[in-house]
Amino acid sequence: MSRQRVPPPPLDTHPDPEHAANWRPDPSRTPQEWLVEGLLEEDHDAPYRLVRVYGQPFAPRELPLNYELGPLRCCYANAFALASEHSDLRYVEGYCTTWGSDTWKNRHGWCIDEDDQVVDPTWGTGRLPLAYRGIVLPLDIAEPHAKPFSHGTIDGGMMTDIPTLARLLGFPWPPTPEHSR
Repeated sequence: MSRQRVPPPPLDTHPDPEHAANWRPDPSRTPQEWLVEGLLEEDHDAPYRLVRVYGQPFAPRELPLNYELGPLRCCYANAFALASEHSDLRYVEGYCTTWGSDTWKNRHGWCIDEDDQVVDPTWGTGRLPLAYRGIVLPLDIAEPHAKPFSHGTIDGGMMTDIPTLARLLGFPWPPTPEHSR
């Protein structure tokens, strides 16, 4: 299923512009800094800590025209299907920031290409997320959890066993002080 590509709406067309304005990042900090701060606020929760400590930052971009958009609210299934079909893509799970959100940490799944550029088959057009932070997951680890309307692997299927997931990914758990900075 694909959606028609539309240009992003102007920022002042949010359904509740006053509310949205309150959630726009302070221009003295980058959206990635906002995202990391939001993850740090939830550091007591293992999935947030895993992504904050071991995740990589990614910048948003429009979905390249050679990929199709998938259904909304199915980001893990969309990204998993795309990575399964295209050997040059890797599957990523983590968090992103969006305009006008009550939270700066929205769980999300997407892909990256060989140059670590975002290929997001769910939010790939229009009003894009401001920043992404995530961990590349092997498809065999993600497969049981990358279903439509799921919460994915990190924040869903393996949320209660982050130490095992960290070990499978080659990360020490709990993170050592030098990793936690």
